[in-house]
Amino acid sequence: MGIRRWACAAFGIAIAASVISGCGGGSDDTEKSANGLEKTELKVGTLPIVDDAPFYLALKNGYFKAEGLKVTPMTLANGEEGITRLQSGGVDVAWSSYPNAIMATDSGKVQLRIVVDGYTATKHLFPVLAMPKSKIKKPADLAGKKVSVNGLKGLGPLLLSSALKTAGVDPKSVHMVATPFPQMPAQLQSGAIDAAWITEPFVTQASQKLGATEIIDTATGPADGLPIAGFVASGAGAKKYPKALAAFQRAMAKAQALATNRAQVEQILPTYIKTITPQVASTITIGSYPTSLNKARLQRVPDLMQEFGLIQNHLDMQTMLLSQSQ
Repeated sequence: MGIRRWACAAFGIAIAASVISGCGGGSDDTEKSANGLEKTELKVGTLPIVDDAPFYLALKNGYFKAEGLKVTPMTLANGEEGITRLQSGGVDVAWSSYPNAIMATDSGKVQLRIVVDGYTATKHLFPVLAMPKSKIKKPADLAGKKVSVNGLKGLGPLLLSSALKTAGVDPKSVHMVATPFPQMPAQLQSGAIDAAWITEPFVTQASQKLGATEIIDTATGPADGLPIAGFVASGAGAKKYPKALAAFQRAMAKAQALATNRAQVEQILPTYIKTITPQVASTITIGSYPTSLNKARLQRVPDLMQEFGLIQNHLDMQTMLLSQSQ
């Protein structure tokens, strides 16, 4: 009888422990019962670039915390890595340029959903620069020359091709070479490249330190005000965690609105981009930060990509948008 009583008591303790554990130890269940979210911890792939300023404003000002989220930034090497880590489950949300996300979706290998429309081009944000003593003085002079872009597929070739065509220059006459943005000023100075398709803060740094001059502004004409990049999630993640992603959207909407105040952006940039000083932050060109997902605006990107052969088929951007929660 003693053994039976001990066994029953042990069984009862185990059941009680199981109940207590179920109430306090299972993270997803606990999070859902606590605030209605499927999960409260999100890993977010980010890049140390001007585009991501609203994300860091949201962290600084507690916007994610106010929505019941604990958000951990995961630094990416580039936008392509973000898509790869979304597929593997390494991150829940990732920053990506729209051309990269659209090409990945168009390939049929991955389903992506745009959670936040992050950044929009403005004039002089993506110029082509050449050294002051270069013989390149106008767009036509770029024919036959080496022009660096940050990748041979994606935003660089798209904007450069569009601007060249608008200026009456055959995009195929320009030899595009892949170069990371941070290396462009040095390669420009050494003569390894003839010109650089470049963005901030490297535009300002190359202009101030090297005297580099603008040959053509690629964020004009068909690319004037073009959506550039945003935060995306996998299709599977969007189905599994709709409330958590809606909370992320709400927090980012506040931060995107705050980022319309340039002073806020200038203050946050040096905190996560170590190469930017407060002085540089006060002088660089900064694009705009949308506060909503607009299908008509975003549709411009795949339409322009199809025109220049980056994708073969028409893509309806509505299929990539994650509905916004009010």
